[in-house]
Amino acid sequence: MGVRIADLTPESIRDLFKVCSDPSLREEALKKGISIKKKWLLDMLRKYGHVAKIGYLNNRPVAQILFYPGEADPAGYAREDVLIIHCVYNPFPQAQRRGIAKALVKSLINDAKQWGYKFLAVYAFETGEYYSQRAFFSRLGFKLVPGGSPCDLYYPLGRGVLSEEAFNPWRDMGETVMPISEDQGKAFVFYAPTCEYGYVFALKTAETIRSLAPDIEINLVNYWENPAPFLARGKRWLLVNGVPIESSPLDIETFREEVRRAASLRHL
Repeated sequence: MGVRIADLTPESIRDLFKVCSDPSLREEALKKGISIKKKWLLDMLRKYGHVAKIGYLNNRPVAQILFYPGEADPAGYAREDVLIIHCVYNPFPQAQRRGIAKALVKSLINDAKQWGYKFLAVYAFETGEYYSQRAFFSRLGFKLVPGGSPCDLYYPLGRGVLSEEAFNPWRDMGETVMPISEDQGKAFVFYAPTCEYGYVFALKTAETIRSLAPDIEINLVNYWENPAPFLARGKRWLLVNGVPIESSPLDIETFREEVRRAASLRHL
């Protein structure tokens, strides 16, 4: 009983979803998001042997840490010596402040050394929920990536300094987007399979775009499975008529105005 940390296996994937979402929910978009993530998890386990750890409290799954090799993300940098932490999540109040998230990270640090990685990297953006990610990782010894944003942190597993930020789809990479002629009349919504809600968010974004520009052809693309169109468009998660949309659908009025403006363009 008490706290236990376990590596993810094909048999414990359902426990992972019990931490992040309720697999019994009937919302079709979430069901599909779970299916997409489950396929990704199984693929990662087959190829790399590891992708997540689950924290249990009295044998109940309450927390998780999700990670993958830097070389695995087709939009990231192809470095075999960097392990990316995608997220650490402990949503249950009764399981918080028990050191479970800390135990997950420490377990990963120990394993990453044995696996031969030189660095752990994380984009510790703030969600507004629970404890500050930046403060959490900093207290565990993570350092700022030189020249990176305050969210770009790394943990050296030996000597050396990580001088490159980890790619994250939530970060604006700031890459120049060259208009592509065939993007006229189309919208591209890119999402990652690393979170079941990524597909849900992409689908709701597509529905908003369709309500504003019903004639636009909308393409929902899992960029891990089909990275070419994502890379060709500067790693921007959303484009309408070839125009990158900078605002978030969470800022609905600004987002609607930006989409309307982009949809009104007739020539690239």
